[in-house]
Parts: sequence; C-alpha cells; structure tokens
Amino acid sequence: MTSVDIPADLPLFNEAKDKVIILTGGSTGIGAETVRRLHGLGAFVNFLDVDRTNGEALSKELGDNVRFYPGSVTVWADQLHVFEDVVARHGHVDIVFANAGIDDVVEDLLEDAVDEAGKLKEPTLVVLDVTLRGVLLTSKLAISFFRRQNSPGSLVITGSAASYLDTAGIPVYNAAKHGVLGLVRSLRDQLAAEPAEIRVNLVAPAFVQTKFTAHVLHLWQRDNLPINQPSDIANALLFLALNKDYHGRSIYAAAGKFTEIETSIEQTRATWLGQQNEDWIQQRKANGIRLGRQ
Repeated sequence: MTSVDIPADLPLFNEAKDKVIILTGGSTGIGAETVRRLHGLGAFVNFLDVDRTNGEALSKELGDNVRFYPGSVTVWADQLHVFEDVVARHGHVDIVFANAGIDDVVEDLLEDAVDEAGKLKEPTLVVLDVTLRGVLLTSKLAISFFRRQNSPGSLVITGSAASYLDTAGIPVYNAAKHGVLGLVRSLRDQLAAEPAEIRVNLVAPAFVQTKFTAHVLHLWQRDNLPINQPSDIANALLFLALNKDYHGRSIYAAAGKFTEIETSIEQTRATWLGQQNEDWIQQRKANGIRLGRQ
C-alpha cells in the first residue's frame, strides 16, 4: 500500500480554476465541502441534490459560478437535464463527481415488515437505488458527454471503506459501495483502451464526521477510532480529479491520512488468487476478451 500526501495547499489544486464541474449530492456533508472548495479555487460548479433547502442556501451563499439543480440521482431525466444545461452554458464538462449516496439508516433490510394481509413486505432497496444505481447513471452520462468532447474528462466516484470491508449492520450500503468499486475496476482497462482521455477513480473514506453520522460519533470518539473531516475527503476527491497520473485507482482515507490501495491489490493478485489464475487473467486481457463475450 502506498501512502499519499494530499495537503490542503497542494499546488495541483490551482488547476481547478475555470474547470467546469458537475457534482451529485452537493447540498451537505462531503459534497457541500467539495462545492465550497472548488468555488474557492475558481471553478464553475454545478450540483444536483434532492435537498432543495440546503442546496439553494449553499448556492446563494457562494454566489457566482455555483449553480444548484434540484433533483434526484435516481431519476434519469433529472441527471440528464444537468448535463445538457451545463454543456449548453459552458460548451463542455471537465470533471464529474458521482458523490450522492445514503446509508441503511433509512431502511433496515433485515427488519421484517408486513402488509395488511400479514404478508412480508418487499424491501424498497432505496439505499441501493441511490448509492449504486444513481452512480451508474451519473457515470453513464459523464462518459457519454466526455466522449463527445475533444478534451479530456475525469470521473471521480465517492466509495467508502465499506467498498472493501465487511461492515456489519449496513448490508445494502455495503453491497452498493462494493458495487461502485467494481464499476471503477471494470472501467479501468476499457477506458484506457479508448482514444478519448477519460479517467475514473474512487475515494474510499472511513468514518466522516457529518450531520448524518452524528448519531454514532460518540462511539468513534469513545474508542479512539479514526475520524475524517469533510475537508479531508474533498481534498482527496480534488486530487484524483486533477492528477493525470491516476486512473482506475482508489484512495482510502482515515483520520485525514490517505493510502492508494488498488495498485498493491493488483500487484499481489498472484499471491491471493494464485499464479495460474493470474496468468489466465493476463492472457484474457492480452487477447482483449471480456468475460461472457469476445
């Protein structure tokens, strides 16, 4: 694993000036901090969120070059509208942050509920819909619009420590965050083989102190566990968005310290998967064979 130094005053961040940004889930928490950070660096920031009250307040607070779009990442028309409107106004998009997500506090998959007839109710899976399907829609739009441009594009996805770890109590969120990591891994080689210069990366934060985690903050403090601030994750998101050396990578964040882990996972695959299996994987890649089709 490789430690990565990402200071708040990193000179690379100055390259955000005049960049055209689309971000989902920007009204509060990590998203709002990232919007503020980008605005301060001189970027043109456009963000989508279902939280109209906080979204409008943030846009009004920051003023010029920040535009709020009310809507849901689960609704294709809402996301498409953002991309079409931004391109109509600016001519292109430079960076897309697929940041929106919710956790299992809105629905407990393992808690049974019954209808009027006493039959077990189907779970809504709203966490999966927002946290995975919403990211898939954002990624589809980002890649499609990047391909139409004659300029590079950068997609950064907000994953989680739960993208890698078995986290008890949040099974749907855990599945969704594993899913977005799988998306990055799947896109890694495919996008690298395309003529369009499109990069995709992921940030995997451990616990972040926001209003959404306030109900368990005392437990992390009690046990002296690592706590990130939203500004830490905003810095990691910006780093991946702007650093052209990063593609298909993941930065794990804990207590404001950063570790790039995908490179080491790939390099040690023969150890944990077996050398013969690794050889077969490399053979498949060399021959351009996708799983399930050629």
